[in-house]
Amino acid sequence: MSVVLPPAVAATLSAIAEETGDSASSLVRGLLEQAHPALERMLQLVRAAKQAKGGISSGIAGSLDRVITDLEDAMDLADGRAGRVIRDLVSEAEAVKGRRRTAGRASGTAAAGGPSDPRPVTRGSGPQPKARTRGRRAGHGGAV
Repeated sequence: MSVVLPPAVAATLSAIAEETGDSASSLVRGLLEQAHPALERMLQLVRAAKQAKGGISSGIAGSLDRVITDLEDAMDLADGRAGRVIRDLVSEAEAVKGRRRTAGRASGTAAAGGPSDPRPVTRGSGPQPKARTRGRRAGHGGAV
């Protein structure tokens, strides 16, 4: 079976495939396998709708339309829930990633053998070099 996808869908599938290490066709196969029960129900509805055209009262056809609408609404709801779950997981992953990075920096310094608290550098300890006066006494002649 060959399927032509809109460019945005194809780009998203390619990005997911790259991130997961799976092939795009493997991802599509997995998604369709998960959707298979809903696809079977849709097939039953389509077949029933065809029969309804053949002479069953319009009330049944209206009921089928409502069932299809309800199924579409349920699929939209499930898609929305999945989006929220994914956003929550991404937020948690980013928070964990941020904590690791901070902890990694602190532990990386100590693990590398460097001091965890660097010593302050001060001037003024030890002998000071003498100022050049060019034969004059300090404080006489010349602007400072």
